[in-house]
Amino acid sequence: MKNENGDAFIVTNHGGAVVMSLHSPLPNAAPRRLSKLGFIGRLGADYRNILIASKTSVDVEMFVKQLDWATPDADGTSVDLDDPRVVYALNALEAAGLLASGRAAEILA
Repeated sequence: MKNENGDAFIVTNHGGAVVMSLHSPLPNAAPRRLSKLGFIGRLGADYRNILIASKTSVDVEMFVKQLDWATPDADGTSVDLDDPRVVYALNALEAAGLLASGRAAEILA
């Protein structure tokens, strides 16, 4: 998600309290990118539950389709860990219970 200044931020649910924190890549930092398989590797066993949930949830299906449709760059990577859409999707999956609490941050680290 983005605020009125265009800054990306993360929305998480901690014990019923919604917490928003600014998520900005470090200035001049190299992009943190993974191949699709590298990203799925970070999801680990949770990927199976995400695929199952995509059969009944359009929002989860959209995440899976975006990952599937992402075209690799010349270096073979296609998932940018600093992309606000990736950050939002992982936090939404965590809020929906498809990722354990704290897993979105682990995957993005």
